[in-house]
Amino acid sequence: MKRTLVILLIAVLLASCGGGKSEGQSTTTATPTTEAQVQKVDLSQVPEEWPKLNEELATKGEQLFAQKGCNACHMVSDQKLVGPGLKGLNERTTYRWSMAMILNPDSMLKNDERAKQLLKEYGTPMPNQRITFEEAEAILHYILKVSQ
Repeated sequence: MKRTLVILLIAVLLASCGGGKSEGQSTTTATPTTEAQVQKVDLSQVPEEWPKLNEELATKGEQLFAQKGCNACHMVSDQKLVGPGLKGLNERTTYRWSMAMILNPDSMLKNDERAKQLLKEYGTPMPNQRITFEEAEAILHYILKVSQ
């Protein structure tokens, strides 16, 4: 019985990782993501160092974290869920790496050694939520806020 509940919980968590649907997107048909559809963002101008906390962005980020379904896989504590806990992320990774993981998870999982190690450790790839640069900034400010 316990095993069935665990399997059911994992299935629900994985299903909810899709975040909110965008306008005009059907909930009944899933379209496979092609390499051309994946958002590619140039992060060469993003600093390595984490910025100073922006409370306004953090508030927006808290809403986005729930809206986009990040909380289905990540906790903002140091507790692991489907993916790693995010508290203290600013001490474990650079700001640029964190932005890259949110904006280009497909590329990161193919090319970045740390991302590959996380996939190996957790067994579940981070899905591409098609998060904009501004949304990623807000989410990271929220993570920064809960990390302090």
